[in-house]
Amino acid sequence: PYSRSSSCPPSSASSWTQNWPYPAGAEQTPTGLREQGEIMEYDVIVVGAGPAGLFAAKELSARGLRVEIVEMGKDVDKRFPALSDMGAPGGTIPDIMSGVGGAGTFSDGTLNLRPDVGGDLRQFTSEAEAWELVRQVDGTFVECGVPGDLRCVSRERLKEVQLRACSAGAVFMNIDQRHIGTDYAPDVVRKLKGRLEAQGATFTLETEVTDLLVEGGECR
Repeated sequence: PYSRSSSCPPSSASSWTQNWPYPAGAEQTPTGLREQGEIMEYDVIVVGAGPAGLFAAKELSARGLRVEIVEMGKDVDKRFPALSDMGAPGGTIPDIMSGVGGAGTFSDGTLNLRPDVGGDLRQFTSEAEAWELVRQVDGTFVECGVPGDLRCVSRERLKEVQLRACSAGAVFMNIDQRHIGTDYAPDVVRKLKGRLEAQGATFTLETEVTDLLVEGGECR
C-alpha cells in the first residue's frame, strides 16, 4: 500500500505515495484517506495500532515527530457492530484480532504492573528506569479512564503465599494489577487514539502493509 516517492531527495524523511483504490480528490477522513496519489512525508510510520504501536506513536509524536499509524483493521467504534452481529442471521464474523486497540480491546483488560511480566524490560534498561516506564504507562491508562483502584495483596496474605510457594520450590511473584473491564476497554482505546491525534499523529486504517522497501540496510 505504500511506495517510496522517487522524486524526494535522499535527505528527506520517509516519503510515501499512497496508492488508494478511491476516486481522486477524496477528502481526508478519520481513517486517513487522502487524495489519491498525494505524497505524504512522515518521520516515522508505525505498523499496527495495538498497545505497542499506540504507545510508540504516543512517545514519538509527543517529541514533535510526524507519525503515521497504519492498521489493517477497523477503528475501535467500527469493531462494535461486527461484535454484536455474532450469531445473527447474515451477521459477519468480527475482526477481533486486528483494529485500533489490538486483540486485547475485547479482553477483560487486566494490566500487570511489573517490568518482568510478559518479558523483562530490565534487559534493555536499568531497574529504576524499567519501573518508571511501568509507572508512565499505568498513568496514561488512568488518564484515559481506567479505574484508579489497584488490586493488591495484603502483606499478611503475601507472606503466606510466598512461604507456601517457597516450600514447593517455587517463587511467587507479587503483581499489582489494574482491571479495565471488557465494557470499558474500547472507550479507553478511543481516548488514547484521540490523544495521539491531538498530538498530530494520523491514522490510516483498513490498510495492510504487505512489504517494506529496504535500501542500503535501511528501511525506507
